[in-house]
Amino acid sequence: MRGAARAIYQADLRHVRRSAWAWVFTPAPILIGGAVFAHYAGFHAVLSSNSALVGGFGPRYLLPAIAPPMLWLCLVAVVFAAVLVCKRDALAAAQEAKPISNVALLAARAAALATVAWLPLLVAAAVAWLLGPIGGAFGWWAGDALAPWSLAAFVFVDAPTALVFWSAVTVLLAALLRRPWIAAGCGLALLGLLTWGLAFLPAWLWPALSPLSSYGASISDIAPRLIDLGVLAQRAALWCWAAALVAFAAAHHPREDRRRPPLRFAGAAFFVVGATTLGALTMGAAAGLSQRDDWLVAHRAVAAQLAIPDVEHMSGTVAIDPRGSTPLALDIALRLRTPPAQSLQQVVFSFNPALAISRLRVDNQPMPFTHEQGLLTVRLAEPLAPGGTVTLAVSADGIAPWPAICCCSRQAPRPAGTRRRWTSCAKNCLPDT
Repeated sequence: MRGAARAIYQADLRHVRRSAWAWVFTPAPILIGGAVFAHYAGFHAVLSSNSALVGGFGPRYLLPAIAPPMLWLCLVAVVFAAVLVCKRDALAAAQEAKPISNVALLAARAAALATVAWLPLLVAAAVAWLLGPIGGAFGWWAGDALAPWSLAAFVFVDAPTALVFWSAVTVLLAALLRRPWIAAGCGLALLGLLTWGLAFLPAWLWPALSPLSSYGASISDIAPRLIDLGVLAQRAALWCWAAALVAFAAAHHPREDRRRPPLRFAGAAFFVVGATTLGALTMGAAAGLSQRDDWLVAHRAVAAQLAIPDVEHMSGTVAIDPRGSTPLALDIALRLRTPPAQSLQQVVFSFNPALAISRLRVDNQPMPFTHEQGLLTVRLAEPLAPGGTVTLAVSADGIAPWPAICCCSRQAPRPAGTRRRWTSCAKNCLPDT
């Protein structure tokens, strides 16, 4: 059985590779990925000296820009490759001559489709990564390699999962519709609907529900987004769904000998396992969203009730060590001045919940404080008179393990004739806030 499945896999792979479609879809991801990489890398090389924001387009961090179009083209390639393998009449005779099951036949076919679409991604990733060392040696403007761990995660975890899942979808469509081109049309329509739906999917649901990876998230060496248990669970759920789709396809695939084993129960079991996993991930994401909403409510309540001091001066050091136990450490001092007509009994700041405060002093004296819901509250020993100044020194370390809270500078309302005052505020990083 394994030998027959391997033979079908190799035959389908060879048949697609020798077809005219291979000359269209094999270079397409490489050319599109290379064009996007060259565009952003050139933009970075020309304008990075004029604007610090252009640093976000550096060649090292371009995977979120080049991965989606390459992967989308490979998903389209799977649909057309399925037309080729489903039109092969020779497999019908081989299936009758040898006792191969529908599961082995369609699993081998789905594996061949995924492999055909994955190989161009592997080549494109290798070329993109080699451009860095080669460009550095010759002084080219693209002389920086893509982040290796992100590239490896895309090529060996994210892309294979998406391709296997989509190959299983196309195999099921072919088994149900029995007409290759009709199945291809339905597959392209489903892919279009998927792309449209993902455009309107809330950002907090992407890690849990998207069959494509959430490459819209920015990456950096300071706060790297590596593969965690949640990502692995979501990918495993998609593999379970792929197995369920292959089982359903095998249950409906026609056979001349009319042998159709009861595979619907196995497919239903895989589907339930995958759905349960994705449901648990969705509930976890919803819980995180509720936590961020609580933070936002707390910050807004504080901003509406308390007087906001002026930050006259800020100094200190920030140490960044992405590979250390504390990737981010800061030691800062702020000179604050109370508003002209108000006194202060306490000082409240927005402070990242993932940073642990190791020391806090007010005018070089230890002072009690609380750090809850992203709010740092410091109780002063005695009220600070209007127009008075105080120096707050804070030492903290850590790193945000999730993009749950963003710090922004928001200009506070100010009466006419007074200096501009700025305050930190919590901002939910979601589209609906």
